[in-house]
Amino acid sequence: MNGSGGATGQASGGMSSSGGSASGGATGSGGAASGGAAASGGATNSGGASGGMDTVGSGGADGSGGAAETGEFTLTSAELVEGAEFMDAHTCASGDFMNAPAPSFAWSGVPDGTQSFAMVMIDKTLVDMGDSLGYHSAFWNLPASVTSLPEAFKPADLSGAQVINKGYLGPCPKLGNVPTPHTYVFTLYALPEPTITLGNTLNAAFIQTLEDAALGTATLSGESSAALP
Repeated sequence: MNGSGGATGQASGGMSSSGGSASGGATGSGGAASGGAAASGGATNSGGASGGMDTVGSGGADGSGGAAETGEFTLTSAELVEGAEFMDAHTCASGDFMNAPAPSFAWSGVPDGTQSFAMVMIDKTLVDMGDSLGYHSAFWNLPASVTSLPEAFKPADLSGAQVINKGYLGPCPKLGNVPTPHTYVFTLYALPEPTITLGNTLNAAFIQTLEDAALGTATLSGESSAALP
């Protein structure tokens, strides 16, 4: 399978999904997928620079309301230890590349003044090579009151957040020709406003907009050599 760039989607809600697109979430044609998979419901992009995805921030700007800072801003998962290998259940090895369930997430130490969150997932191996197929998935405008997501979360679990590729597009690096394993990075952004306006394409510019606005970031990374069974 192949695609023509990063991840694209119509971002207007995120309440349900069908196939590779999230109705009310991310829809589009073309597809970004690790190693060159086409993501129906969202993958096309022009551009692909890497950008600071492996740095953990600890908050920053003052603000009133929102979540209060309680320590270092940290992102964790019960199913993925930092730097470890993804479980097959969360990759295309599960038998369904577009619908592999996401791991659970939890975060703490939220920067003071946070009003919403965004999360981006990239295949850092591909993005660092300038390959825009490394931009996997995203969600944004998640309310600051949410500090965890269950395993196999769906767009409907994201409290109205907008999504690209349902908010999670799991690893499948052996669809392409780049040696494995690949490194995948989740970056969580703490944002000072309840909503942020972003484009429909997940790419370097999309990420830069989040970085410029964020009060702090937290990251979680893992590796995968997964292939379709």
